[in-house]
Amino acid sequence: MKRSFAVLCALGLGCAGRPARALEARPGPDRSGLYFRARAGVGYTSGRYEFTGLSATGFPPEHELTLATTLHGPEVGVHVAGGFGVLRGVALALEGGLIAFPVFAKNRVGQTSISGGFLAELGPLVDVYPWLDEASHLELGVTYARASFFGSTNDLGSADNIVELEPVSGVMIRGGAGYDFSASFGLTVRGSFGFFSGEHSEYKPGAVLVEAAYVAF
Repeated sequence: MKRSFAVLCALGLGCAGRPARALEARPGPDRSGLYFRARAGVGYTSGRYEFTGLSATGFPPEHELTLATTLHGPEVGVHVAGGFGVLRGVALALEGGLIAFPVFAKNRVGQTSISGGFLAELGPLVDVYPWLDEASHLELGVTYARASFFGSTNDLGSADNIVELEPVSGVMIRGGAGYDFSASFGLTVRGSFGFFSGEHSEYKPGAVLVEAAYVAF
């Protein structure tokens, strides 16, 4: 009887120990090889827009004018990045994105109202998982970007009726942090600042963007 009880106890302890050993042996994320991240999200942007040019003809004396306003409002963005792991837990990728930024109200620059715009960007991205067995990660990217604006102009005769909504281009720095809730889904929060210029215009936007992502790494 005692021998049967000892055998049953040994079998029970062996079965109870199997799940724990299996859990301990389960491998964590490899964080190496090919890297891919596709994401979309919403955020908020605010930036100063300036236009510099000579006053309109017919209003002497002709002089240089600098007209400025602040463009602010929600933005919607889509980004796709592809690359590879240069070290375990460190990925180097090329990221491209498109952002639409409608503004809360029509911002007037002289006799021109700016209703919103689009921004396209492309550049390198570094994504780092500091703790290989965890899902949190840090990102930093530098992109070349080009922004275009849309709006309307009043057909009025005035010295400040000189604004032309030209495209501007420049550099944008974007960084942030994220968390992968599963092997293929995560969220990121990124902030950015850019400086763009054209023949007559300058645009300096800052933004915060929250994005849901499909990730493979």
